[in-house]
Amino acid sequence: MLRVWCGQAPQFQPIRPQGNGWVLGRDTVDGDSRMSRRHCEVKLAGGRWTFTDLGSANGSYVDARAIGGTLQVQAWRVLLVGRSLFVPLVVDARAPLRMRHTDEDIIGPSLHAALEQAMLAAAQGRVIVFAGPPGCGVEPLVFELHRELGEVGKCIVVDVHDDPAPSLPATGTLLVLGYAELEPFLAAPVVRAALANPGLRVCLAVTRAPDEACELPPALAQVGVVRVPRFEARPEEVPWWVRQAVRTHPELAGLEIDVTLPEACLLRPWAHGVPDLIGAVHEAMEAARRAGRPRVMGRHLSEWAGSPGSDAVPPPRGRREPPSHLRERDLVSAMLVTHGDREAAARALGISVEALEQWVRRHRISEAEEAGVSEADDSIDLFEVVEDVDETV
Repeated sequence: MLRVWCGQAPQFQPIRPQGNGWVLGRDTVDGDSRMSRRHCEVKLAGGRWTFTDLGSANGSYVDARAIGGTLQVQAWRVLLVGRSLFVPLVVDARAPLRMRHTDEDIIGPSLHAALEQAMLAAAQGRVIVFAGPPGCGVEPLVFELHRELGEVGKCIVVDVHDDPAPSLPATGTLLVLGYAELEPFLAAPVVRAALANPGLRVCLAVTRAPDEACELPPALAQVGVVRVPRFEARPEEVPWWVRQAVRTHPELAGLEIDVTLPEACLLRPWAHGVPDLIGAVHEAMEAARRAGRPRVMGRHLSEWAGSPGSDAVPPPRGRREPPSHLRERDLVSAMLVTHGDREAAARALGISVEALEQWVRRHRISEAEEAGVSEADDSIDLFEVVEDVDETV
């Protein structure tokens, strides 16, 4: 399991299991003050995942759904605990557990197999074909290949439809975009010029579904083909692209990012890949501005962002309601009086002592009230995890 977000920033933090599961909380995962010390337990057995909220004050959410007590699922995409997001990550055992994130590219372990294929294809010759779904992110993969090979010169990206045609360098790596099939590439002037230059490595990107064959024309019969996995199958990259999108908005780059925004993005299919996500985040930022919010949230995403189908999960609304019985100040106070101490009261409420102490502070229950001595208190403040909620939405 991997923590991919904490607070307002992406992370890449593999979480080692303890036996067949994980206990998430401040005792095991630092840096998140909204977690309880022991917040949520996750187990994997017999191909089924079991999530148990350990009486946390702020709740635990699987795919934007409150766990309540215990939840069992076959598969899941994102777990929200406090202000942290966790995802399941399945990669080859040889894949390095690290992220590369620069202004040019974002590469995670899910692309390791594709990078290995590209290295093998590079050993066969200087022309490589990359095949993947729309917007799958061929560019970062080619940039990484260029670095790994230690190529002389720059790595540049061109489109066959660029007018005027770009001037090509004498050495380096050239990624050419623009066609869904390979035959038209061979007739394009920029590709013909590149193939005639022995100092250039030429990469051609074509659109293919993950299970769709990629037939090579005779002129490229000996060329290696690299299959690029779809964007939504690389969850560790999504939060970094969210941050990249926020940073690159021409007018609103200073907006804060609420944890519900990357959570919502992890739940979308992104049929058109990285450009689709970046455009949707920019639109969400503009929606936040129109609403007068300093922070962009999951509820600011368009309903159709990522081209969701009928079974798509709606975006989290940004508001996290704690368990209803804990919101009742009188009940929490009465349990303290009835049971005489916090440990017994916590057991009766089904939460940890630490979680109860948080609710005592948030309900402003005084020592006198806890001891059963009456105090006048005309104003009761109820707790909301996300405070800046637009009630009109």
